[in-house]
Amino acid sequence: MVQAMNSANELNNVEISVIMPAYNAQDTIGDAIEAVTAQKFTKWELIVINDGSVDRTESKVLAFSDSRIKYFSQMNQGPSSARNAGLEKAIGKYITFVDADDFVHPEYLSLLYSVAEKRNADIVMCNYEKFDRDKFSHSEYAKHISELNDSDCLTMSGEESIEKMFYKRLVMPYPYLKLFSKDIIGDIRFSHELKLGEDLDFNCKVLERAKTIVYVNKILYYHLDVVSSITHNLDYEVAHKHFLDLLHKREEASVIIRDAIDSRIFVLSYDLLSQIKNYKDSSSYAQEYLDFIKRNKTKVFRNHNISKVVRVLSTLSMISVSFTVRICRVLKNVQFKKAI
Repeated sequence: MVQAMNSANELNNVEISVIMPAYNAQDTIGDAIEAVTAQKFTKWELIVINDGSVDRTESKVLAFSDSRIKYFSQMNQGPSSARNAGLEKAIGKYITFVDADDFVHPEYLSLLYSVAEKRNADIVMCNYEKFDRDKFSHSEYAKHISELNDSDCLTMSGEESIEKMFYKRLVMPYPYLKLFSKDIIGDIRFSHELKLGEDLDFNCKVLERAKTIVYVNKILYYHLDVVSSITHNLDYEVAHKHFLDLLHKREEASVIIRDAIDSRIFVLSYDLLSQIKNYKDSSSYAQEYLDFIKRNKTKVFRNHNISKVVRVLSTLSMISVSFTVRICRVLKNVQFKKAI
């Protein structure tokens, strides 16, 4: 099902394609779309991909009369498929992703676009803030952003940005927060094979192609804070595939990036072990996680770039890995959110 097509003049006027996957988002998608329509930058198209919702998501989208909003529906196939569908339909010079339960600041598109054009950047990314929907203030998120200066922007190469992403410093492994040149994405798509870590995989592939990446230290994106582990309701096959994918990435990476990936796998291994029942007896996967920790605990401990969470884990690991797993089981509600 497709909403009325834009006129030829409007099609030629699209500079940014905003892709919004949606699944059972009736309670939030109206606000998310309003935040896009409130943008000071006007040369955009919003591509909403309804991924098989069974609630009132469709009617919420179709209630908007803005011709720049394009609505498509598909059978439920997951967010990766929905984002890929959006990429196939996007006509803008630049592409950005916005989740259906998030907000973007009114100057989100204008600021990232101006930086991309001025600096000939392949990717421009911004800072973000997590929010609790029950406590969120619309007036607060829409407050004016002061004018950008050089100290607000950090220019990085692809390798530098990938390293920072694995340490989760400035560069986040999410598809949102970023304005991508459509050319730099090219034929790269989100993996249908990965059910965990597909966003990280997409970012790695795109960042590897990029020559100029600019981080803008302004909060322009507001992400709904949902308390959930990356391996909540653990599916052993899915989680293990993510583990193996990271191992493959580290083998192909430079030494600098490999150290960063090791840090991530180290924490992931503890996260998985803390959720596997009777890991010493029942899971062949568990032994692989234990072996990785034991092989790399000293290396991770000596890495000065690791976060406080990883520092604590690596320090405890030097004493006893099994003891550290028991602590992680007790504290698993912490979910290592700062490290993964």
